[in-house]
Amino acid sequence: MTGIVSSNNNSRTSGIIKAVGGGITGWDSDNSTGNNDLLPDSASAGIYLGVNSATAANLLDDYETGTWDIVCSTADVTVSTTYDKMAYTKIGRLVNVYGRFRFSASTSPSADLGFTGLPFVTTSSLGEDANHMPCVAYMKNAASSVNNGIVGFISGTGVTAFQIIENCTTGAGEDVAAHVDTGTLMAINLTYFTA
Repeated sequence: MTGIVSSNNNSRTSGIIKAVGGGITGWDSDNSTGNNDLLPDSASAGIYLGVNSATAANLLDDYETGTWDIVCSTADVTVSTTYDKMAYTKIGRLVNVYGRFRFSASTSPSADLGFTGLPFVTTSSLGEDANHMPCVAYMKNAASSVNNGIVGFISGTGVTAFQIIENCTTGAGEDVAAHVDTGTLMAINLTYFTA
């Protein structure tokens, strides 16, 4: 693609993007779908948003969507391999994982619920420990009532794991796994930072 992409904000054609003489390099037009999408020559290329000079804090250099398989790391609890597919969206360093899964086996478990398989390794943000990133969780068809509700959190920095606990005082009544039965459904929505 030759030329630069610009917009004439001083005319009635405001908002129309057009190519003008100049010379932008490193980008091509991917017309395989008929949409003329811009395609950078390098996978590490990004777009600076909201600034007119290169400012690292304004660089958007990654966007990705996909799926991942959730695995329960708690003893005596198994996630169904038929209903274990979760989804994610990654925008820059921010990752949002979400979905619903089903437990296929439960034999008298007693602990928090631990899960592994997050699609990207966690990292801290703003100098804080990454485990401050909360998780919204919902349980259906449980073996017994979860009186205080359930919450989740990242299990540390540099990991691909998180935990679900009963909403209570630490060390008292965190036995959320005891509520899991064969066929119990759980839905989660967790947002965290990666490198």
